[in-house]
Amino acid sequence: MTPGVCSGRPRIDGTRIRVMDIVGYHYKGGLTIDDLQRNFPQISLADIHAALAFYHDNKELIDHAFEEDDRFVAEQMARLPHQ
Repeated sequence: MTPGVCSGRPRIDGTRIRVMDIVGYHYKGGLTIDDLQRNFPQISLADIHAALAFYHDNKELIDHAFEEDDRFVAEQMARLPHQ
């Protein structure tokens, strides 16, 4: 985590790929580890496994980030004019 980079959220070192991106694509989107590596060729398999391990060790932190993002999207959607 680096203040000012990716809103200070945990990320893969040297990238702007957040742990929650890997988690979301894998657990929520159903992408396999191999799919992730194909979609993010700039990171290694070790990086992907480290991101998933970080999630399991810090599940509450990452889940809270997902909740914050969901809340932000809902607030923005509520501001749009209804058709």
